[in-house]
Amino acid sequence: MNAEKKLQVTVKYGELRADYEGSPDDVLRGVIDFLKRVHPALEVVEKISLTTDLNKLLKSLEGLVAVQPSGPVILYEKKMTIEQAISLLLGGAYASCQLNVLEQESLPLDALSRLTGKTGGALRGTLSRMKEKQMIERLPEGGYRITHLGLKRLVDDTIPALKVEVK
Repeated sequence: MNAEKKLQVTVKYGELRADYEGSPDDVLRGVIDFLKRVHPALEVVEKISLTTDLNKLLKSLEGLVAVQPSGPVILYEKKMTIEQAISLLLGGAYASCQLNVLEQESLPLDALSRLTGKTGGALRGTLSRMKEKQMIERLPEGGYRITHLGLKRLVDDTIPALKVEVK
């Protein structure tokens, strides 16, 4: 993150006030901690909320996906399933958008086809199965993006399986 680009947030609750400055992830953690102190029931909400830790995602994608202004590219050179490739690409698109490298966190079917080297027919079947498993969603304008559940499965299951193969 650029040293000059920091998020600044002031939170007030009654007489309590807290100021946070830093990366979006750090500020969000600070605000959540503040809210848990002033309203303990929020801790329960946090435990059942599915969110994505951007730093963890970026670290796990290292060496597997590269982000660039034209979109994510897969660096992993060994064989993988179409589902693994789609998850990596959409995870990379999500990360690129969070880093302000891309404007959108979605990829159209033609980009997925070009980046995976798979035909539209093969991709459509996999995309349909991934959508049924709530790993991705199809946007009204036609692109696909990964869901928070898809990101969790990417970080917890897909990437560790690929990295085991590398060793």
